Amino acid sequence: MPNPEGAPERIIVYATCDSLQLACEQWEQQVLRLSHSLQDARAQSDSLSSLVASERKASVTVGFPLGVVTGFMAGLLAMALLLFMARRNPP
Repeated sequence: MPNPEGAPERIIVYATCDSLQLACEQWEQQVLRLSHSLQDARAQSDSLSSLVASERKASVTVGFPLGVVTGFMAGLLAMALLLFMARRNPP
């Protein structure tokens, strides 16, 4: 019997032994706990991924103008230094 997407598969156990029935119930509870933990972890992962993506977008938006301004200032400083050195030591 095909199961709906995301639904756990069902195993039917007929047990006449109480210990076997108890073991099956314990495993079923463990599977349910793990399933809920997995869903929570996926939700946290999705929210963290969207947060990281927005942080990267923000850093690129801020980083580009800052890099341009820093490069421009470095160029001006280098030009001023070269002009200063050229005036001190004429050819």
